Amino acid sequence: MTTTGYGDAFPQTALGKLLGCLTMLSGLVVLALPITVISENFAHAYQSQEKKQQKQREAEMQVRRHRECTVKDLGFRV
Repeated sequence: MTTTGYGDAFPQTALGKLLGCLTMLSGLVVLALPITVISENFAHAYQSQEKKQQKQREAEMQVRRHRECTVKDLGFRV
């Protein structure tokens, strides 16, 4: 989107150069905006997944601590 070819055809008038410049800039915007939105959504999804995994690890640790306390209270060796 930002090239006009191999140089065999290029705009020569001011209006043609302006149109070519606007075309290149709009092409960059069309590509850059979705990439930004997609990467932001990916970062959000990744963070929420990390939070879920952290909560799951904390819950598992709590269960282990509870089991250890229960086993020790009953007088068994761990």
